[in-house]
Amino acid sequence: MKLFYSLKRKVLAVCLAGMILMALCVGGISLWTISHLTYDYEIQNMTHLVDTKATIIDDELLRSENIVNYTANAISRKVDDPAQLRDLSFRQHLAQSVDHDFQDASTNLHIICSYYLYYPSENISALWKASNGRDSTFYDVLVKQQEEIGHTAPRHVIAFAYLMDQGEAAWTQPYYSSYLNRYIISYRRPIYKDGVMVAIVGIDIDFQAFIDRLYANPPEGEHGMVILSDTTGTVEYAPDKPLGIQLADKDIHIRDVADKVAEAGQTDNMMVTYDWAGQESIAGIKGLRNGMNFIDLRRKPQIYNRTHKAVMQMVLGLVAICILASLLPIYMINRLSERLQRVIEAAKEVGEGNYDIKLHDTQRDDIGELSRNFQAMVGKVAASQGNLTYISQHDVLTGLLNRMGLDKEIADWLQAHPDSHGALVSLDLDGFKFINDLHGHMAGDEALRTLARDLVESFGHEQIIGRNGGDEFVVFMKDAEPEAAQAAVKAFSNKKKAFTYDGETHSFSVSIGYTLYRGDGMSLSRLFHQSDTALYAVKLRG
Repeated sequence: MKLFYSLKRKVLAVCLAGMILMALCVGGISLWTISHLTYDYEIQNMTHLVDTKATIIDDELLRSENIVNYTANAISRKVDDPAQLRDLSFRQHLAQSVDHDFQDASTNLHIICSYYLYYPSENISALWKASNGRDSTFYDVLVKQQEEIGHTAPRHVIAFAYLMDQGEAAWTQPYYSSYLNRYIISYRRPIYKDGVMVAIVGIDIDFQAFIDRLYANPPEGEHGMVILSDTTGTVEYAPDKPLGIQLADKDIHIRDVADKVAEAGQTDNMMVTYDWAGQESIAGIKGLRNGMNFIDLRRKPQIYNRTHKAVMQMVLGLVAICILASLLPIYMINRLSERLQRVIEAAKEVGEGNYDIKLHDTQRDDIGELSRNFQAMVGKVAASQGNLTYISQHDVLTGLLNRMGLDKEIADWLQAHPDSHGALVSLDLDGFKFINDLHGHMAGDEALRTLARDLVESFGHEQIIGRNGGDEFVVFMKDAEPEAAQAAVKAFSNKKKAFTYDGETHSFSVSIGYTLYRGDGMSLSRLFHQSDTALYAVKLRG
């Protein structure tokens, strides 16, 4: 948006944004605080907690019921006549089928600790399997009892008699099973055929594990507690009291009648009132499938204390927002100033000849545009400077170093390797003026280029090779001992030399003189003087 490219507009936009942000935050916090402090919100909070936990537990209770109901329906389909149960082999086959149904259905339901099939007419348990732990591995209780006491004991005869009176599926109240050595609740369903109860199927649920899960993750703070109660809402089933304890013993007394508790357990937001240690309290209640209630009990004075804390938090929040809103423009202007300062420092570096600068400013505003354009300009200047440096130190015709480049390269090497040996070779093309006069300057230029290529090919790219001017060339052999230098010069002198121009090949020769550098600190000018002297001596001798 071009509206914010201008620095002045950006500062103004930041200030306006700060004020708008402050207004939004103040309004948002106010609305949040008002909604949070309302009585209805607190009720919704409590209702959500009991609904969430009750839904999880109800789901497992429902799955347990479905397992029993599925098995009961399967038995009902297989028993056509109650008289069939008098056949021992039929009863055994039926028990095996029920065992398979329970095993397949209860694999992922670890709160089940026992399942069974009971024949009330025969007063016997045809199937009774239990699990020692929560690994879904069930052992045959009947076989174990028979091994221990010599005969099969009847299965919960009194409890099953209750079903015969009720005539329908039901959950039991918590009780302690000496056979299973744990506190359990049971779901049992009678099976009728022709109006006669022929069998009872059921499961036992580990009640200790059941209530441990319900009491996990209680409400935060000291103003509330979670309770698993009976139907009346006056008895609590706690992890340390699984058979129940009167809430009155904990100085918690219900104000409403039991019918109000049952009604509240079936609605979403109906509250039940209690007295808790003399303080008025409210409770969110959710009824479970087994007739119990899950309760979230909270004291009203503590809820109002939360209101006061929320108000203080709101005030402190507003103060903090005002401070931040006032500091934001200052911070943004400082940031803009820092970006400008980086451009100024980069300009100083360029003025001092340092082109290696990096301005990584990608923001789409005036300063960002200035930084990117300045960076591009410095890149072009650096490239031009590099080209100028290269041109100033290289010969345009041959591509070799010129006299300036030669002096710099050789001087740098002598300074870096004062104790090393080397050799400075000076040479020129014999009869160069004759070549120019006879064949033309273009042919002379080709002869010079050919000689340059021959020098590089013979002495190597690692040596310092250049054109001193006209038809004169120089080779500085680095790290060359006298014998090696002499051999290299001799080999190049003996090498046949020719250039091709306009389809014709012409031979040429060169005169060579050289001097040795023995690491004795000889100056560059002295080296050139001796090498040139050697070259002139050679030319004088022809």
